[in-house]
Amino acid sequence: MKPNPENPLNNTLIERIETRRKLFNSEVEQIWSNNNRHESNSLWISVRRKLSQFNLSNSFTEAQILSEAYYRGINAIDEGKEIANPIAWMRLTCYNYISELSRAQKKNLQIDNHDEIIAPEREEDEEEEEGLLNRKKRKHKVVNKAFQNLPHLDQKIIKLKVIDGISFKEIRSQLKEQGEADFTEQALRKRKQRAIKRLREDYCSLVSVS
Repeated sequence: MKPNPENPLNNTLIERIETRRKLFNSEVEQIWSNNNRHESNSLWISVRRKLSQFNLSNSFTEAQILSEAYYRGINAIDEGKEIANPIAWMRLTCYNYISELSRAQKKNLQIDNHDEIIAPEREEDEEEEEGLLNRKKRKHKVVNKAFQNLPHLDQKIIKLKVIDGISFKEIRSQLKEQGEADFTEQALRKRKQRAIKRLREDYCSLVSVS
């Protein structure tokens, strides 16, 4: 990013981003230090354990996970986010990325298994198949519309808990990092329950009028 002498306000923002980048890079360099890779409390060891826990050790390395977390950090900073604790942010991002990879792997496995149990000689009636596909598309459209009707914070909570499958403790941490209010885990749990209830009610309401 280059300063523009005609826009001092933008220059201040650029300088702030550059300062945050330098702080983030400085902290991440410590993670990549050879001396730090073998310490029992190092992030390398933690990532290695997580990969093993999710049966991903043969597919991904610690370096790949840390690199992805680093790039996400730089992108977040460039978008204006302040990462106050780079090490903690990297740790959480690594864990979230590993969870994403695990879900993707399970999804691909389910698809592979599904393909295996379908007899190759079986042919579905084209009209029936097309009708089923259209019904699924309409259902997804209604669910998405009901989801979009929820407050933005409720959407975040449902996505993090139901789709990403992370704990309320992790949700609380992520929301704090994103500048949201500091909810207790119990408050987040109740808010998620209310959001799911409203989502179901909105879905039923939309279905009844469609």
